[in-house]
Amino acid sequence: MTIEIVERAFREGRKILSEKESKELLFTLCGIQIPPGKVVSSQDEAVAVAEKLGYPVVAKGLVPGESHKSDKGLVMVNVSDSEGVKRAFRILQERAGSGAAVLIEKMIVSKREFLLGLHTDSTFGPVVVFGLGGVLTEVLDEVSMRLCPVDEKEALKMLDETRASRLLGAFRGEPPVSREKLASLIASFSRLPEKAPEISSVDVNPLMPMDGELYAADALVVLK
Repeated sequence: MTIEIVERAFREGRKILSEKESKELLFTLCGIQIPPGKVVSSQDEAVAVAEKLGYPVVAKGLVPGESHKSDKGLVMVNVSDSEGVKRAFRILQERAGSGAAVLIEKMIVSKREFLLGLHTDSTFGPVVVFGLGGVLTEVLDEVSMRLCPVDEKEALKMLDETRASRLLGAFRGEPPVSREKLASLIASFSRLPEKAPEISSVDVNPLMPMDGELYAADALVVLK
């Protein structure tokens, strides 16, 4: 699956993987949990998928190369019934362009959003990044960085270097996030350049905790 995703993108002349492709790649290579979902091409299919997943769901318009879907109105959250799914599909088709694919996913419900990223520095090589996620990531710039790869001990240190550490304990009625599980995930994530040297950068934002797991609610992988 991993090789197929990358090879297909290269064959099609793409360096940017779709959200669905990006998530499948990350789940396979480093075990990041992804919300169950499916890419659909009709209202009826969208409703069928939503009914199978259970409400609420998220609907996203998939535009090739688009990395800021929320800013473009291509993400509709908390869709709670079949009529809402049909309406979301119609709106996303209008905004993304007729015939554009729509992703229907189970909604991850969490009050906390983290960022997990990887980029290639021209001097030092691959760098792993962890910090506060969500729409304010670029404004707050609360991240910790290390050269890849890191072990779990070093990943634990990263957790304490930003204000994101304040969100790891019990928060607004939600249980604590397992620091050990998160550190293990960061360590595994930091080895992506070894596992898939074709990858140039990765952006998992937000990474959200729910039911004891950490989910990539959105992800973008860029190839070299």
